[in-house]
Amino acid sequence: MKEEYLSKAIAGVCTLITAYIAFLVFRDIEAVYRNYMAWSGGSSVQATMFSIFLSLSVVFSAGITFLIYLQKRNWILVLLTVHVLIAFMGWPSTLLALSVMFWWFSKRYYIKP
Repeated sequence: MKEEYLSKAIAGVCTLITAYIAFLVFRDIEAVYRNYMAWSGGSSVQATMFSIFLSLSVVFSAGITFLIYLQKRNWILVLLTVHVLIAFMGWPSTLLALSVMFWWFSKRYYIKP
């Protein structure tokens, strides 16, 4: 019982850390993209929308990772590494990580006819 609460607490902390990293990524990307849009003649609304998309992709991948953690508790270190990689590399790695995760799910839970 105590181990179950501890594992849920660790998963919650990892998710909060990932959300905070996503916020930092959002803030930095928005600043860079806003400067680029100002230089190229675009609008700040486009910069904000692009930043929201990237941040949501990080948070979404963190949520998928958390769901996988609930299925396989012994994967916590691997998934924490995935959290950090996704947060620091941006949305292309998010799509790659999601592809790998969905492949793993389909391989693990494939129901034969």
